[in-house]
Amino acid sequence: MTIGQFGLLAFLDARAATGERGVAIGTVALARGMDPTTLTRNLKPLVAHGFVGVERDANDRRVRTIAITPSGSKKYASARPLWENAEARLKSDLGPEMMAALNALLELSLAKIATAKDER
Repeated sequence: MTIGQFGLLAFLDARAATGERGVAIGTVALARGMDPTTLTRNLKPLVAHGFVGVERDANDRRVRTIAITPSGSKKYASARPLWENAEARLKSDLGPEMMAALNALLELSLAKIATAKDER
């Protein structure tokens, strides 16, 4: 599983925890900062493994919605401690100041990319 796929499972698992089922692909793409084509490409292996289900929206058949499956929730639950361990090692290796600087730089980069997309 790639980090992008892990992030998608985390996003969908959090939405499912609030009782929300079937999030529109466009909504997920916007929330994750990616275009729908990239999202669809990242979803394919998750769907193939049965971790994510895809359906047509009941109110608008043109819209596809996605939701984490019980199998996907299990996979996310087993992967999450590995992610947390890797993150803790990185924080330990970099230290709090460098970790904060790295996170700030990543957030700035995402904001600049979003601005550039809006200007196109």
